[in-house]
Amino acid sequence: MTLPAFFVSAFAAPLLGFGSVLIWNHAPASWFCEYGTVPEPPTARNLQAPIPYGLLFSLPFVVLLLGQNAEVSLQRFAPAAAVLFCLIQLTICDIRYRILQDQWILFLAGAGLLFQVPAPARAAGLVLPLGIYAFCILISRSARRPPGLGAGDAKLAAGLGFAFGAPDMATILCHASLLAGLWALMLLLTKKAAKGDTIPFGPFAALACFFYLLSI
Repeated sequence: MTLPAFFVSAFAAPLLGFGSVLIWNHAPASWFCEYGTVPEPPTARNLQAPIPYGLLFSLPFVVLLLGQNAEVSLQRFAPAAAVLFCLIQLTICDIRYRILQDQWILFLAGAGLLFQVPAPARAAGLVLPLGIYAFCILISRSARRPPGLGAGDAKLAAGLGFAFGAPDMATILCHASLLAGLWALMLLLTKKAAKGDTIPFGPFAALACFFYLLSI
Protein backbone atom coordinates (compact mmCIF):
# COMPACT_ATOMS: atom_id res chain seq x y z
CA MET A 1 0.00 0.00 0.00
CA THR A 2 1.28 3.46 -0.83
CA LEU A 3 1.82 6.01 1.93
CA PRO A 4 -1.16 8.23 0.90
CA ALA A 5 -3.42 5.17 0.87
CA PHE A 6 -2.23 4.28 4.38
CA PHE A 7 -3.17 7.71 5.71
CA VAL A 8 -6.58 7.51 4.02
CA SER A 9 -7.15 4.15 5.70
CA ALA A 10 -5.99 5.48 9.05
CA PHE A 11 -8.05 8.68 9.09
CA ALA A 12 -10.74 8.78 6.40
CA ALA A 13 -12.26 5.34 7.05
CA PRO A 14 -12.87 5.87 10.81
CA LEU A 15 -14.10 9.38 10.07
CA LEU A 16 -16.67 8.01 7.63
CA GLY A 17 -17.66 5.28 10.07
CA PHE A 18 -18.31 7.67 12.94
CA GLY A 19 -19.90 10.10 10.48
CA SER A 20 -22.41 7.39 9.59
CA VAL A 21 -23.48 7.24 13.24
CA LEU A 22 -23.55 11.03 13.57
CA ILE A 23 -25.71 11.46 10.47
CA TRP A 24 -28.09 8.72 11.58
CA ASN A 25 -28.58 10.26 15.02
CA HIS A 26 -29.19 13.76 13.61
CA ALA A 27 -31.17 13.03 10.45
CA PRO A 28 -34.68 14.56 10.31
CA ALA A 29 -37.29 12.43 12.06
CA SER A 30 -39.52 12.59 8.99
CA TRP A 31 -37.01 10.38 7.16
CA PHE A 32 -37.84 7.44 9.44
CA CYS A 33 -41.51 6.84 8.76
CA GLU A 34 -43.90 5.99 5.98
CA TYR A 35 -45.54 8.96 4.29
CA GLY A 36 -48.51 10.17 6.31
CA THR A 37 -47.54 8.37 9.52
CA VAL A 38 -46.14 9.73 12.77
CA PRO A 39 -42.31 9.94 12.78
CA GLU A 40 -40.26 8.05 15.31
CA PRO A 41 -38.96 10.38 18.07
CA PRO A 42 -35.19 10.95 17.79
CA THR A 43 -34.55 9.37 21.20
CA ALA A 44 -36.18 6.14 20.01
CA ARG A 45 -34.05 5.78 16.89
CA ASN A 46 -30.63 6.99 18.08
CA LEU A 47 -27.76 4.52 18.15
CA GLN A 48 -27.06 4.49 21.87
CA ALA A 49 -23.48 3.17 21.61
CA PRO A 50 -21.83 5.52 19.09
CA ILE A 51 -18.24 4.35 19.64
CA PRO A 52 -18.85 0.60 19.00
CA TYR A 53 -21.14 1.41 16.07
CA GLY A 54 -18.62 3.89 14.70
CA LEU A 55 -15.89 1.26 14.78
CA LEU A 56 -18.21 -1.28 13.18
CA PHE A 57 -19.18 1.09 10.37
CA SER A 58 -15.52 1.97 9.80
CA LEU A 59 -14.63 -1.60 8.87
CA PRO A 60 -16.36 -1.65 5.44
CA PHE A 61 -14.51 1.53 4.46
CA VAL A 62 -11.17 0.01 5.49
CA VAL A 63 -11.94 -3.19 3.56
CA LEU A 64 -13.03 -1.11 0.59
CA LEU A 65 -9.77 0.79 0.54
CA LEU A 66 -7.61 -2.28 1.03
CA GLY A 67 -9.44 -4.03 -1.79
CA GLN A 68 -8.42 -1.39 -4.32
CA ASN A 69 -5.29 -1.38 -6.41
CA ALA A 70 -2.69 0.67 -4.54
CA GLU A 71 -1.88 2.91 -7.51
CA VAL A 72 -5.48 4.02 -8.07
CA SER A 73 -7.02 3.34 -4.67
CA LEU A 74 -7.51 7.00 -3.78
CA GLN A 75 -9.31 7.69 -7.06
CA ARG A 76 -11.66 4.73 -6.67
CA PHE A 77 -12.15 5.05 -2.94
CA ALA A 78 -13.97 8.39 -3.00
CA PRO A 79 -16.92 7.43 -5.24
CA ALA A 80 -17.19 3.94 -3.75
CA ALA A 81 -17.12 5.37 -0.22
CA ALA A 82 -19.91 7.81 -1.10
CA VAL A 83 -22.10 4.92 -2.27
CA LEU A 84 -21.19 2.83 0.78
CA PHE A 85 -22.08 5.68 3.13
CA CYS A 86 -25.60 5.73 1.64
CA LEU A 87 -25.86 1.95 1.83
CA ILE A 88 -25.06 1.98 5.55
CA GLN A 89 -27.86 4.46 6.24
CA LEU A 90 -30.33 2.46 4.14
CA THR A 91 -29.34 -0.82 5.79
CA ILE A 92 -29.84 0.44 9.34
CA CYS A 93 -33.24 1.92 8.55
CA ASP A 94 -34.46 -1.16 6.67
CA ILE A 95 -33.43 -3.44 9.53
CA ARG A 96 -35.02 -1.24 12.18
CA TYR A 97 -38.10 0.14 10.45
CA ARG A 98 -38.43 -1.75 7.14
CA ILE A 99 -38.08 1.59 5.34
CA LEU A 100 -35.69 2.56 2.55
CA GLN A 101 -35.56 6.35 2.63
CA ASP A 102 -36.02 8.14 -0.66
CA GLN A 103 -33.45 10.71 0.45
CA TRP A 104 -30.60 8.21 0.73
CA ILE A 105 -31.64 6.44 -2.47
CA LEU A 106 -31.33 9.79 -4.25
CA PHE A 107 -27.95 10.41 -2.66
CA LEU A 108 -26.85 6.93 -3.75
CA ALA A 109 -27.93 7.62 -7.33
CA GLY A 110 -26.10 10.95 -7.22
CA ALA A 111 -22.94 9.30 -5.91
CA GLY A 112 -23.18 6.90 -8.82
CA LEU A 113 -22.58 9.82 -11.17
CA LEU A 114 -18.96 9.67 -10.03
CA PHE A 115 -18.64 6.35 -11.90
CA GLN A 116 -18.19 6.27 -15.66
CA VAL A 117 -21.37 4.58 -16.92
CA PRO A 118 -22.88 5.05 -20.41
CA ALA A 119 -26.03 7.16 -20.40
CA PRO A 120 -28.21 4.47 -22.07
CA ALA A 121 -27.20 1.97 -19.38
CA ARG A 122 -28.11 4.48 -16.66
CA ALA A 123 -31.47 5.20 -18.25
CA ALA A 124 -32.28 1.50 -18.61
CA GLY A 125 -31.18 0.83 -15.03
CA LEU A 126 -33.50 3.58 -13.81
CA VAL A 127 -36.57 2.67 -15.85
CA LEU A 128 -36.51 -1.14 -15.81
CA PRO A 129 -36.99 -1.70 -12.04
CA LEU A 130 -39.81 0.84 -11.88
CA GLY A 131 -41.49 -0.73 -14.92
CA ILE A 132 -41.19 -4.23 -13.45
CA TYR A 133 -42.63 -2.99 -10.15
CA ALA A 134 -45.58 -1.37 -11.93
CA PHE A 135 -46.20 -4.65 -13.81
CA CYS A 136 -46.07 -6.61 -10.53
CA ILE A 137 -48.62 -4.23 -9.00
CA LEU A 138 -51.02 -4.77 -11.91
CA ILE A 139 -50.66 -8.55 -11.68
CA SER A 140 -51.08 -8.58 -7.91
CA ARG A 141 -54.22 -6.46 -8.09
CA SER A 142 -55.69 -8.81 -10.67
CA ALA A 143 -54.84 -11.81 -8.49
CA ARG A 144 -55.78 -9.92 -5.30
CA ARG A 145 -52.49 -10.86 -3.68
CA PRO A 146 -49.58 -8.81 -2.33
CA PRO A 147 -46.98 -8.03 -5.02
CA GLY A 148 -44.14 -9.53 -2.98
CA LEU A 149 -41.97 -6.53 -3.84
CA GLY A 150 -41.98 -3.30 -1.86
CA ALA A 151 -41.89 0.14 -3.39
CA GLY A 152 -38.72 0.89 -1.44
CA ASP A 153 -36.99 -2.15 -2.93
CA ALA A 154 -38.01 -1.07 -6.43
CA LYS A 155 -36.71 2.46 -5.83
CA LEU A 156 -33.45 1.09 -4.42
CA ALA A 157 -33.05 -1.08 -7.54
CA ALA A 158 -33.69 1.99 -9.70
CA GLY A 159 -31.09 3.94 -7.73
CA LEU A 160 -28.53 1.18 -8.17
CA GLY A 161 -29.44 0.94 -11.86
CA PHE A 162 -28.89 4.65 -12.37
CA ALA A 163 -25.61 4.52 -10.44
CA PHE A 164 -24.06 1.50 -12.14
CA GLY A 165 -26.14 0.76 -15.24
CA ALA A 166 -28.71 -1.94 -15.96
CA PRO A 167 -26.31 -4.92 -16.45
CA ASP A 168 -24.42 -4.35 -13.20
CA MET A 169 -27.64 -3.57 -11.35
CA ALA A 170 -29.03 -6.93 -12.49
CA THR A 171 -25.88 -8.67 -11.25
CA ILE A 172 -26.10 -6.95 -7.87
CA LEU A 173 -29.76 -7.84 -7.43
CA CYS A 174 -29.23 -11.47 -8.49
CA HIS A 175 -26.53 -11.84 -5.84
CA ALA A 176 -28.73 -10.04 -3.30
CA SER A 177 -31.64 -12.38 -4.05
CA LEU A 178 -29.39 -15.39 -3.58
CA LEU A 179 -28.13 -14.07 -0.24
CA ALA A 180 -31.67 -13.26 0.90
CA GLY A 181 -32.89 -16.70 -0.17
CA LEU A 182 -30.14 -18.46 1.75
CA TRP A 183 -30.90 -16.34 4.83
CA ALA A 184 -34.64 -17.07 4.56
CA LEU A 185 -33.92 -20.80 4.18
CA MET A 186 -31.75 -20.75 7.29
CA LEU A 187 -34.51 -18.97 9.24
CA LEU A 188 -37.05 -21.56 8.10
CA LEU A 189 -34.82 -24.51 8.95
CA THR A 190 -34.08 -23.12 12.40
CA LYS A 191 -37.77 -22.23 12.89
CA LYS A 192 -36.90 -18.56 13.45
CA ALA A 193 -39.47 -17.65 10.79
CA ALA A 194 -42.59 -19.19 9.29
CA LYS A 195 -43.93 -19.39 5.76
CA GLY A 196 -45.42 -16.02 4.83
CA ASP A 197 -43.07 -13.97 7.01
CA THR A 198 -41.10 -11.18 5.34
CA ILE A 199 -37.47 -10.12 5.67
CA PRO A 200 -35.89 -6.79 4.74
CA PHE A 201 -34.22 -6.97 1.32
CA GLY A 202 -32.20 -3.76 1.66
CA PRO A 203 -29.33 -5.22 3.73
CA PHE A 204 -28.76 -8.00 1.19
CA ALA A 205 -28.80 -5.52 -1.69
CA ALA A 206 -26.30 -3.38 0.23
CA LEU A 207 -24.04 -6.38 0.90
CA ALA A 208 -24.15 -7.45 -2.75
CA CYS A 209 -23.38 -3.89 -3.82
CA PHE A 210 -20.44 -3.81 -1.40
CA PHE A 211 -18.99 -6.94 -3.02
CA TYR A 212 -19.53 -5.29 -6.39
CA LEU A 213 -17.60 -2.20 -5.26
CA LEU A 214 -14.74 -4.45 -4.21
CA SER A 215 -14.66 -6.10 -7.64
CA ILE A 216 -14.49 -3.00 -9.85
